[in-house]
Amino acid sequence: MFPNLLQRSTKPQGMSNQMFFALVAYGLALILQLQMKTKKKRWQFLRLMRTYMYKPYDAFTEAVFRRKSKTTRGQQKIPIRKTTTMFEGTIAMIKPQKRNK
Repeated sequence: MFPNLLQRSTKPQGMSNQMFFALVAYGLALILQLQMKTKKKRWQFLRLMRTYMYKPYDAFTEAVFRRKSKTTRGQQKIPIRKTTTMFEGTIAMIKPQKRNK
């Protein structure tokens, strides 16, 4: 779209141009995000903007407000079986487990 914007330059004029374009892009992304009132973080929103740049605006808005398809319950803990002990004085005896027949 803008082939000259993708060129790298080490001259002071080129550096200031790149900084200016980055600032403008950030400002536009911020304004659009505030107008849409989305709960996505700015980096996620910018990534969606880049992904849907050449696609219809309706597809972009659907992607912005799409809910997660899967939810996680986190890492599940395995319950630890407790063994019962009987204390008699200074000696501990572990209660034997019953065998299933």
